[in-house]
This record gives sequence, structure tokens and C-alpha cells, in this order.
Amino acid sequence: MTSIVAYGETSHKKKRLFLFDYFRWVCASKCLRHMQTINYEQLLHDYNEGLNTRLRGFRPAEEFLDIWVPDNDHYKSILNLFEAAESAGQAKVFLEIEKTTFDVYDKEKLLSTLQQISSSVSIQEKNNNKEVILVQVEFPSATQKETHQKPATQTSGGPSIYRLALSARLGNLTFQHEGKATAKAQNEKELSSSFEESELSLTINTESLKIISANFLSSGTPETKALLELFCEIITGLPIQEASDHGAIKLEYTLRDHGRTSNVKGIITPLNADPMFLLPMKLIRQIFERFKSELQPKIGINFFDRQPSQEWSALNEEEKLARAQNFVDTTLKNSRWSNAVVRVVDLQGQGQTRAFCTVEGSSPQETPSMLMHLEIEMRHNLENRMEIFLEERKDSNSKRRL
Repeated sequence: MTSIVAYGETSHKKKRLFLFDYFRWVCASKCLRHMQTINYEQLLHDYNEGLNTRLRGFRPAEEFLDIWVPDNDHYKSILNLFEAAESAGQAKVFLEIEKTTFDVYDKEKLLSTLQQISSSVSIQEKNNNKEVILVQVEFPSATQKETHQKPATQTSGGPSIYRLALSARLGNLTFQHEGKATAKAQNEKELSSSFEESELSLTINTESLKIISANFLSSGTPETKALLELFCEIITGLPIQEASDHGAIKLEYTLRDHGRTSNVKGIITPLNADPMFLLPMKLIRQIFERFKSELQPKIGINFFDRQPSQEWSALNEEEKLARAQNFVDTTLKNSRWSNAVVRVVDLQGQGQTRAFCTVEGSSPQETPSMLMHLEIEMRHNLENRMEIFLEERKDSNSKRRL
């Protein structure tokens, strides 16, 4: 901006330039005042404090940071923060960072790191004391993205294990949810949303806020239809808020090949796992926003926890133990841990879904991976709430126990 000089000392031309620059400065100042600057150190403090004082429901100042998790490497941590903002549709984000946060502050490294997600990045020293850094990142508008990107269900960074999983399921998949949802009772509400070539429609109970039925229509690829079929199957019976918050996460987890190492460094989310998950996420969240707008229900922190299935609950303790043991034996027989012996000795917890086991024939290095594999298989093919715990072994040496 040009320097401000005394009004009476300027020529007519300079007067116009002065007024124009002054007007631009006022507008910029108002924009900055209305756009909240996030303090990175305060955010880290709030996050760590939340881990110690809250079991769940971490709520930072900005809603888009709900999915952000800090990293020990501050450059990665800051990149993750801006990625979270971009995923939530933020247009511009200001971040304030103290230079002392970095072991060695490298402006060029921070700049190149952030340029991975945006070409519009500026880094300035605040207050001319070179102690505080102000980072501003702008993201392309939704219109610009849609103009330059392929449809979400077609965009992929190469061969995807999720798309292979969908293709593998196509042969045995029956499209029971293809069609249009309809409300039949007075306490039912039918809502729909569309994105790209697909439509999702839900019938929601206005008293329990649960999804009674979920249906889809799509002119996309067979894989897209398979994706929406599985998504409808997963969210049916869930509260609409739970479906909006975690429906796409449950879908990603269902399709994930747990036998492979993920290419994603850090926490896997639907959006960094494969762009195709954007489709169901957009559809369900559009419906949730419409549901809140039209019915104005009381929506608070999501504490939903799925209950054990009716089939599992109907079994007595002996039958549950027998089923769990038989499932463990069959799963291990067809795995790389076929020489190991895992015995289910007790079932505890809600609906007896916590399996306590003993392990023989497995090294301490292999046991955690084996038990994790068993737990994942149990949740997919036995009971969706199952957890596996290694039975605590007491020290038999009486002298050490004194």
C-alpha cells in the first residue's frame, strides 16, 4: 500500500490514490477482524488438556479441527491442520505460530510443505519482532474444484485396494437398497440428496432420529452402485447424526484390506484413503443438514454406541464361548499363525463381547498382530462389538509378589 501523506499536501491525483488505498486498507482490516486467527500453541494446549480431562468429545474453537490430530513433527502437524480445513470446505485460514515452537524454524521448509495443498500460501513475521509467524493459506472455491477435478467416484491416485474390494464383492452383491425411500407413518420423514450422478434417500423416524430405511439411485459405474449399496446397508438402523459423523468411516473400515499395509501415513480417514468415499460422505451430510434445518431436533455431542446384535444376545454364555472358540480356531487355521493356540477362557462386558484369551505357540512380537487380526475378523464375521484381551498372568514367584 502507498504511504499515507497529509491530505492537504497532495495533488488531485494523489488524493484519489490516497482515498482508494485507504478504502482498500479499511476493507482488508474488516476482513481480518472477522476472520478468526487460530493460535497453534493454544490449540496444542487445548488438545493435550482434552486428552487428560475428557473421555471423548474434544471440541476445538473451529469445528473443522474435530478431525485434526497433532504430530510430533510440527511441519506435518501444521500441514494436517490445513488439510482438515480444506476437507471441511474452508476458503481461507490464518494460523499464528511462535517461532520457539520449532527446534529450528525453516521458513522455506514450511512454505514448501504447505504448497503441497495450496498454491496460495503466505508466511509473515508478525509485529516485526520475528518471534511470531502468521501463516495464511487460501483454498480454491468449490466451483473451481468441480471445474478442474474429475467426479469424486472416478478420481484416484492409482490402483486402489478399496476399488478392488468393491469389484470382488460385485459378483455376490444383490442391490437390495436400490430405489427410492418413502415415508409411510406420521412419525417418519423422507429426505434425499444428490451429488454428481447419484442420489441417496432416507426414511427417518422423527422420534428416535434413527434411519428406518436407506436407498440410492445412481447412473454411475457398477463399483459406485456397490459402494452406495454397502453404505446404505451400514447406516440403516443408525441415528442420523451417527450416520453423518461416522457412516463413511465405517464404510472405509469395512472395505479396508487389513492384511495390507496402508499407504497413508498417520490416521486413515475416508478422504485420504480414497477419493471415492467423498460421494457417500457428501450425500449423508447434505441430508443431515437438511434434517436439522427442517425438523430442528436437539443435537448434542454424539455418544452413540452400537449395541450387541439380537442374534448374539439370544445366546447363553456357553453358546457364546463355543462360537467364539470355534471362530478363533477356524480363523487361525487359515492364517499365517496356524501353529498358534488361542483359547477363549472368559467373556465379559456389555453383552459378553469382551473375549479374554490365553495364547501359546506365538512369539511376543507376533502376538499383538495375531490378536488384532482375530478381533477384526470377529467384528466382521461373528459379532460387530467383539473385543479381544489377553488374560492377565499373575507372577507365580511368591518372593517377587511380596
